Amino acid sequence: MNSQQGKNNNESVWDTQSKCILLEALGKYLPLGVNKHFSILNCTIILAEKLPQKNFSYDQVYKEISEFYNLDELDDDVIDEDEKEVFILPDSYKTLMDEKIKKK
Repeated sequence: MNSQQGKNNNESVWDTQSKCILLEALGKYLPLGVNKHFSILNCTIILAEKLPQKNFSYDQVYKEISEFYNLDELDDDVIDEDEKEVFILPDSYKTLMDEKIKKK
């Protein structure tokens, strides 16, 4: 994501501090395998806790992580294709998590 984008939809702009916190969170919660989406949610929560003045959505965090890593390629290295089932969090769950983060 371009660092200049963000303010349009009440989203925060990525700066050096927020990227460092995200990378630190990724060290704890690797977004790989079946728990990928939950790991990304945990990273979103950590950002909200450490930077309460900022408002990073799940989608915004996912896009930023995708700038660092090719998540699909990493999943291919971790998950056996024959056993892989597609799982995507429902938008309603993402919305609930975003609302929860905004309340903090």
